[in-house]
Amino acid sequence: MLNEFDQNPVDVERRELRILNAFAVELIRIPSERELARHAACEVVSALGFEDCAFYFLNARGTSLKQVAFSRRAAGSPPASARAVSDIPYGRGVVGRVVLTGRPVIIGDLSRDPDYLSDGVAMQSAICVPIRSGASILGAVICRDPRTRAFGPSHLELLETVAALVGAKLDLFRQTDALEESERDAKDILDNLKDVYYRTGADGRIELVSASATELLGYSNEELLEMECRLLYAEHQDEDRFIEELRRQGGTVSGYEMQLRHKDDRTIWCSVSARYRLGGDGEVIGIEGIVCDIDQRKALEQNLSRALAQAEMANRSKTSFLAAMSHELRTPLNAILGFAEVINSEFLGPIGNPKYAEYIADISTSGRFLLDLINDLLDISKIESGAYQVDLTTIEAGGVASECLEMMRAKAAQCGIICSLHGAELPVAVRADRRALMQVLLNLLSNAIKFTPRGGSVTVALSHIGSGMAEITVQDTGCGIHDSMLPNLFEPFSTIANDPRIAQEGTGLGLAISKSLVTMMGGTIAAESRRGSGTIMRVSLSIPETLDVAESA
Repeated sequence: MLNEFDQNPVDVERRELRILNAFAVELIRIPSERELARHAACEVVSALGFEDCAFYFLNARGTSLKQVAFSRRAAGSPPASARAVSDIPYGRGVVGRVVLTGRPVIIGDLSRDPDYLSDGVAMQSAICVPIRSGASILGAVICRDPRTRAFGPSHLELLETVAALVGAKLDLFRQTDALEESERDAKDILDNLKDVYYRTGADGRIELVSASATELLGYSNEELLEMECRLLYAEHQDEDRFIEELRRQGGTVSGYEMQLRHKDDRTIWCSVSARYRLGGDGEVIGIEGIVCDIDQRKALEQNLSRALAQAEMANRSKTSFLAAMSHELRTPLNAILGFAEVINSEFLGPIGNPKYAEYIADISTSGRFLLDLINDLLDISKIESGAYQVDLTTIEAGGVASECLEMMRAKAAQCGIICSLHGAELPVAVRADRRALMQVLLNLLSNAIKFTPRGGSVTVALSHIGSGMAEITVQDTGCGIHDSMLPNLFEPFSTIANDPRIAQEGTGLGLAISKSLVTMMGGTIAAESRRGSGTIMRVSLSIPETLDVAESA
C-alpha cells in the first residue's frame, strides 16, 4: 500500500493530499453515480495503493446494498474494474453491518469475523467505512488485503476522506435528480391543469403561466409571458379593485369574481383565488393565483335570474287574477246563498215537494263551501301580494281563545265533541293582530273538530314557554296525521288523508294561511301528530317587552 512505497511520513502525507485534491477535482466532471463509483474504486487501488476496493450503494427502498463498482490490483497489470456480485441484504455481511450501524470497522483477521461474506478470493483483513450525506447513510466502501492486520488509523482516515467526497457528490446527483423530477412534475401539472395558474412580479408582469391560459384567453404562453396583467382585465379599473380587495383581506383572496378580456376582445367571467408572493424580508414581490372559468355558470345564473323574475311576475299576475276573481265570484255567490236561505226557511210559502228541500240544502252547503274556498283564495292572494297587513298590539290570548271556542261550540256539539280551555286563568298576553290570531285559531279548531270522531275532545291550552314567548296549543283526539305528510302540512293545497269513515274534505289552504299569518306576527307554528293518536298544533308568539321585563324581575 501507499506507505510501503514511501517511508517518509511527511512525503506520504503530501502525496496523499495531492492525490485526494486531484481526486476531488476529477469528481466535478463525473456525470453519473455509476461512473462516480467506478472512478473512485480505481483511484483507491491505483493512486492510494489498496489491494482491492468495492463501492456499495443502498437501493431506493433501503432494503439492500448493490455493488456499483469493484477494482482489484492484479499481479503485473494495472487495477481494473471487475463485474458486480450479488446484492447484499441490508444488515448482512461486513458492509451491511457498517451501513446498519453507521460506524466504520477495521478487521484484522477475516477468518474470525462471522459476518464476512467471502467471494472465494484469499483475503485476510478488511477496512469498511460508511458513505454519508449529512445524517443519511447512502452506502459503504470496503477494501481488503491478503495479509492479516494490514490496515491502521492512517488507512481509515484516507478511506473516510474518499467516502466523504463520494457521499457529497452522490448527494449532489440525487438532489439534482430530485430537483429535475420536481420540475418535470411541476411542468406536467401546469401543462395538464384545467384551471389557470399564474405568477406575476412586483411590476405586474406575468412571469409564469400554465398552458391552460391559452384555451381560456386565446393568447399563447409566449404572448402572455412578460405581458402586463392590466391588459387582460375587461376594464382597467378592475385591476385597481382587485388589488384593493387583495390588500383589504391581508394578502389573500378566494373566489373573487371578475371579467377578463379574451384575445378576440370578448369578455369572460372568471373566479380568482390569489395571494401575495413575499420575499425573504417580507416585502411583496408579486402575486400568484388560480383562475377558474365561470362564464357558463354566470350565464346560467343570469338565465335563472330572468326565469325567477318572469316567475315572480307570473305569480303576481296569478295573485291579482285570484283576488279579482274572488271579489267577482263572491257577489253572485252571496246572492245564491241568500235566496237558498229564503227558500229553505219557506219565508214566502211552503216548498211543496220534499225533494226540493233536499236540493236547497245541498245548494246551501255547497255554496258555503265554495264561499269558504273563495275567502281562503282571497286571503292567500292578499298575503302573497303583500296586501294583507297585520297590526301588532298587546292581546290577552285567553280572551281570544275563549271567544273562538264559543264560536265553534255549536259545531262541536253537533259532532258530539267536547271543547275545553286550559290556562285561561293565567295572564298570557301576546304581541299579535287580533283578527289574524282569531283566524288562525278558528282554522285550527275547525280542523280539530272536523277530524275528531264523535265522543272525542278538543282542548285549547295557554302557557309561557320562556325566552320571551307564550304558546297556544290546540289538541284533539282525532285520527292523527301520518308521519310522511307532516313535512308538507303547511304548504298550500296540502290536504290530510283522513279516515275513510270521515266524509269531510278541506280546501288545503287553511293551514298555509295560518302559517303565513303566524309568521307575519313574528311567531311560529308547528304540528305534532301520530296516526290514530290525535294532533297537537303549537302556536308560539312573543310576549310584549314590558311584560317580559317585569316577569324577569
